[in-house]
Amino acid sequence: MRTIGSVLYLIGWIFYKSVYTLVFRVKISGVKNFPKKGGVLIASNHLSMADPPLVGSCLWRPIHYMAKKELFSSPVFGWILRKVNAFPVNRKGTDMGAIR
Repeated sequence: MRTIGSVLYLIGWIFYKSVYTLVFRVKISGVKNFPKKGGVLIASNHLSMADPPLVGSCLWRPIHYMAKKELFSSPVFGWILRKVNAFPVNRKGTDMGAIR
C-alpha cells in the first residue's frame, strides 16, 4: 500500500515532468549514467524554487531533499515538504542532524 507521501511524490513527479518537458521543452542528457541502485549524493546550487523539482523530475528514483528550515514554518507547505522526502536544515552554523 502506498503512503500519502509516495502518492504526493508521484503526482508531483508526473506534473513537473510534464511541465518541464511539454511547456519549457527541457532536454536532459546523461541520465543513463545515474546508478539504478545504491546511495547517491546530488549537490546542486539553484537560483529558483523551480530547480529542485526539475532535478527530481529528471530521475526515476525518489530524492530526499535538504531544505532550509524556514520553509517548514508554513503548516501546509511544511507538511507537503515532509511528505515528499524533504528535511529541514539550519543554514546558520553546523547542522549535524541534517547529516544524519
